Amino acid sequence: MNWYKTFQKRESIDDFYMKAIKSQDLVTVKRLIDKAANTAGYTLETEHQTIEIFTEFSAGEFGFHMGKLPPGMLGKTMSLRIRLKNPLRLHDLGVWEPDEVLGFLWQKDVIDDEELSNARSELEYGRTQVFSDRLTDENAKKDLIDYKKAYYELSSIVRELIKSKGYDGIIYNNKAEGYEESYIVFDSNQIKSGDLITYDNKGDIIPISLRFDFTNSDIRW
Repeated sequence: MNWYKTFQKRESIDDFYMKAIKSQDLVTVKRLIDKAANTAGYTLETEHQTIEIFTEFSAGEFGFHMGKLPPGMLGKTMSLRIRLKNPLRLHDLGVWEPDEVLGFLWQKDVIDDEELSNARSELEYGRTQVFSDRLTDENAKKDLIDYKKAYYELSSIVRELIKSKGYDGIIYNNKAEGYEESYIVFDSNQIKSGDLITYDNKGDIIPISLRFDFTNSDIRW
C-alpha cells in the first residue's frame, strides 16, 4: 500500500504516529488511523462480538458476518473496519446457505434462469461428490468449524457469481438479532482491526504504514 507516501510532513507518518501515541494524543492517533483506513478502502466501521482471541476471521456458512449488537451480548466487542465498496442488498435470510442465497438472487433478478440452473448443478455436484463427508450432520457435531469451512468452500460457487455482477459483499437488515444493518464480506482480508494501536507477535506496535494491508488476512496489519 502507498497511502502514506502522500503524507505532507517532514517526519515520516510512522514517526508522527508513534509520537502521538507516546504523548497520548489519541485525537491525532484516531485521525491518522481514519485516514489510513479510508485511503486503503476500509471505510465502514463495524463490530464483532466474541469470547475468543484470534487475529484472522473464520468464515460462516457463506462469508464473514459483521454488524453491531448491543454491548456484551456475545462477549467482548471488537472494533473493526471493513472494505466493502459495492455490496448487494438482500433480506435477512436467517441461514445463509448457498442454496438459499442463490434462490434469492434469482428472485431479485440478479441472475437469470440459466445462471440459476448452472449454479444449482454445481452446488449439487459439490455437495454430493466433493464435500459429502464434511457436510453430514454427524460430522457437523464432531467439528463445527470444519462444517462451516466446508460450506464456505462450497458457497464459492455462489460468491463468484455475485462477484461477476460487480458486488463485493452483502448488506442486510439484521432482523434475526434485531439490531441495525449487518454485512457479509466474502474474503477475510476485507476485515481489519479498528483499534488505534495493534501489536505484532513480539508485542511491538505495528507501524501505521503497514496497517490496512489488503494482501494480508491478519486483522492487525
